[in-house]
Amino acid sequence: MSTVEPKLPAIHDAFPDINTVSAYGNRQIDALMGNPDLIRNRAKITAVVRNARSFQAIASRHGSFRTYLLSFNEGFPKGVGGPARVSDDLDRLEADLMRNLSYFGPASTKHFLADYGFSFIKPVGHIMRLLYRLGLVETQGEASYRTAVRIGRLMADAIDVPIDHIDAVLASLGMANKREANVCRKTDPLCDDCFLRPRCLYYNGLRGE
Repeated sequence: MSTVEPKLPAIHDAFPDINTVSAYGNRQIDALMGNPDLIRNRAKITAVVRNARSFQAIASRHGSFRTYLLSFNEGFPKGVGGPARVSDDLDRLEADLMRNLSYFGPASTKHFLADYGFSFIKPVGHIMRLLYRLGLVETQGEASYRTAVRIGRLMADAIDVPIDHIDAVLASLGMANKREANVCRKTDPLCDDCFLRPRCLYYNGLRGE
């Protein structure tokens, strides 16, 4: 179980909606810092408040957050145009979000957009580790995020399923969680239980960590 998961009820109570959070000042932030059920990181709590205000500003400038997304590509979240155009438009959107929102890096921005309906896997650590061990990406880090996203789309297209199904399977295989398959966990992976082992560079001793 992650550090965050047990704290989710308290997090939802503390940050119920964007209008409430955007109005928080130092007094409310001080109160949240005193709540033992939260992750008491002042910089991150302050960033949540700042991001709520930034979302409001974006929606105000464009009329809605959806209109903001469509300003990058009129077909988002699916996108219209050829793959190169959609990829370029998505790059511009991600760059703009990272410029305007705190603690939004390449991975967290993709995670956010995937939850919003954009068609790609979330390049989180356990998914990147699995793809790296299989030899499908060159690194487990940011340099290979775009390749990971492309591979996720190819997988979804090959078996004609929504991209979130691919994301869920890869996440389940890689997570060190008793409720998940956790075959490709970081330590003591269950390689003998994995049907991908004949193609796995890690299992065959061709790629270390």
